[in-house]
Amino acid sequence: MSAYLATVQMDCSDNIIDNTNTVIRLLKSIKEKEPDTALAVFPEMCIYGYDNLDKLKINFSQNDFDKCFVKISDVCKEIKLEAFIGAPYFENNKIFNSLYFFNTNRDFKKVYSKKHLIDAEINYFSPGNEYGICHTSLGKAGLLICWDSAYPEEAKHYSDKNVDFVIVSAAWELPYTRQWKLSTATRSFDNHIPLVASNRIGTDSNCTYLGNSTIYDNIGNTVSAATDMSECFVTAEFKSLFSDDKNMIKN
Repeated sequence: MSAYLATVQMDCSDNIIDNTNTVIRLLKSIKEKEPDTALAVFPEMCIYGYDNLDKLKINFSQNDFDKCFVKISDVCKEIKLEAFIGAPYFENNKIFNSLYFFNTNRDFKKVYSKKHLIDAEINYFSPGNEYGICHTSLGKAGLLICWDSAYPEEAKHYSDKNVDFVIVSAAWELPYTRQWKLSTATRSFDNHIPLVASNRIGTDSNCTYLGNSTIYDNIGNTVSAATDMSECFVTAEFKSLFSDDKNMIKN
């Protein structure tokens, strides 16, 4: 049986219940459209968004988000679909911009925190200081969040560790469409590794997010991509992400 993966683009707000329901709806839609999908990737901070970050520490705790994650994990088990989902992580009076992994056994955990924060984040989040390699049903995934992908050494580290593919979960905004495509496609081509890029859509008080979620093969070719800034997901067969083009792949 062929296995597929999906990348998702969605809008979000600071209403974590609404965002959780959107994630659940999209997870079910993915499985209905392509039953052989094994893994779905969602955007950065999609359970809370970037509006009202000043209220995040005041109004919420890890327990509030864990309650949402239990609902998501129930669905992942029910429909047999793994997922990477962006949300805050609270620890030792700090908040991190993080990725969570949901398996099909009703388990979830924080697996990576963004290392390279942008100026708009540094007053609200603490930077992560560790790499993130996560074991999925499709193999080992190296994890990046948004601006992390602009640093070549981050993806290079994962390539050196022989991960099977790289995940970029992002909230990349207009007008930087070219930079988004460069930072993701180039990391794939640099390291001869498939890359799955999920980017947010919608507009908040800060900016408009550009979507363009894309799945690349191991030489930076686009295998599947969202063509606009609407809510959607695209899928690709996992084995199609490994080109053997000898002109592009050098030892």
